[in-house]
Amino acid sequence: MNIKSHVTGTCRVDLSEVYGEECWVELKDSNVEQTLCIKECKDDVKAQLKVFKEIFPSILTDHNLDDDGRKLSNEEVTEFLWESPWSFQLLYGEWLQWLFRLTGGHRNDS
Repeated sequence: MNIKSHVTGTCRVDLSEVYGEECWVELKDSNVEQTLCIKECKDDVKAQLKVFKEIFPSILTDHNLDDDGRKLSNEEVTEFLWESPWSFQLLYGEWLQWLFRLTGGHRNDS
């Protein structure tokens, strides 16, 4: 997994290596309320991942996941990615790293 760019204010994470075919998601920054929810559980990774799952549909801006040509909804993408906790954890880590770089290291979500 790697971040290709954040020029547009979004974080595109390539999941192709995880799923064996072209697969990516694009995420934006969380809002203040969502950020506070993540900060509240900063010492509990399991709780952080649950919060990330809850906010994921609202921060997911684009993706290339489909079901027989029908683009999956953000909720469907969330459930699909959640089925693999390892990949969801990696995705969360990549997103946090992007946020850290985006804000110049002034964000403390983890």
